Amino acid sequence: MLEGKSPTIMEGSFQLSEIKDGGLQEMVNIEMRKIMDNIGDINMNETGARKLTITGTFKPVKGTEGEIIHTSWNVKGALQGPKEQHGTLYAYHVQGETGLELRSSTQEPKLDFEKFEKLRNKGAENA
Repeated sequence: MLEGKSPTIMEGSFQLSEIKDGGLQEMVNIEMRKIMDNIGDINMNETGARKLTITGTFKPVKGTEGEIIHTSWNVKGALQGPKEQHGTLYAYHVQGETGLELRSSTQEPKLDFEKFEKLRNKGAENA
């Protein structure tokens, strides 16, 4: 034992579910639900790691010889973001008319190219 250090105060063990009258366990459950929902979401990165971090802070009260310790708890989940999406942006601007459409790489554009041609021809006639 180190000089000036008191013997270990804690004897036995405790369960996380006993901390804060079950409050810490509820915090863990909430974050675990978020993680499982994120894993099940087909729009999220399916193989990326998710994390669950439980942080406990212990601050002994001066003059109590370690018998009173203020604690705080935090539970944080780290999720995966959406999968990267690819597409093509179709745009035109003629004679004050603007068309803009973002389509996936497997979809055909729905721009009104006939209208675009008419506007372009109208602009050429006025030039």
